[in-house]
Amino acid sequence: MAGILLLVLLPLMLITILMIGGRRYILLHKQVKELQKLNEAKDRLFTVIGHDLNSTIKSVQPTIELYRHKHTSEEERQFLLDSIEENAVSAVETLQALLEWGKSQIKGITLSPTYFNASEVIKSKLNLFKVSIRNKGITIVNNLPTETTIHADLNHFRFVFRNLLINAIKFTRPSGTIELNAIKYHQPEYVIFSVKDNGTGIEKERLKQIFEPFSTSIEGTRNEKGNGIGLLLCREFVRANGGEIWAESEAEGTTFYVALKTFEHSKELMPLHHKKEKVV
Repeated sequence: MAGILLLVLLPLMLITILMIGGRRYILLHKQVKELQKLNEAKDRLFTVIGHDLNSTIKSVQPTIELYRHKHTSEEERQFLLDSIEENAVSAVETLQALLEWGKSQIKGITLSPTYFNASEVIKSKLNLFKVSIRNKGITIVNNLPTETTIHADLNHFRFVFRNLLINAIKFTRPSGTIELNAIKYHQPEYVIFSVKDNGTGIEKERLKQIFEPFSTSIEGTRNEKGNGIGLLLCREFVRANGGEIWAESEAEGTTFYVALKTFEHSKELMPLHHKKEKVV
């Protein structure tokens, strides 16, 4: 009788041991994958930080030398100061965003949603890039309403539109045009912002990859460099705020759309295309 019982229990014990061992193996394999992912994220993060900061520092030194030159006029000095300020603020914001992204890979994205006038925030970002806009002779067509209240994380919103404006300036040809709009969607819970340039456009296949992690950066019309992380962060920040971002491009020009909530709610964003009208 004891022998029969042992024969019955032994397979069950073996199965139990195998199941426990299998679960531990799966858990260990998952932990290894997560560690590899974090290590890759760390490597990419510091590569981008090093590239961006190095580029900024290299540009500041010759600018300061020009500023100190005795033959530099007061008007030129003011222009050089604006250029230094633009580069410094851009580098600080990029560094903060990259660190935020690195932290999000470990702990997730931190949200601090609030109500604010999005039109004023975008206007302040435009002022930040006045040197780049002036250098390229770009015309800004600002069709944003005076008041466009949304509910989102203010720092995330600033980062998103700083990046979209940088891209628009980068890809707009000299003497080109950038157009800004706010769009009323058939869902009153959302507003759609758009940033449209009339620059080089993006190929269809590349357009599918622009929000992917560290996608290959495209050079601007004056060989401006990118870091391949800006649009990735834009998508992560927008989606964390319950919105969506996408792009449409033709042979001449690209338009980026950002849909965000106008107030706090849990309603999902419905399909967006072909149901848009400009805010008046």
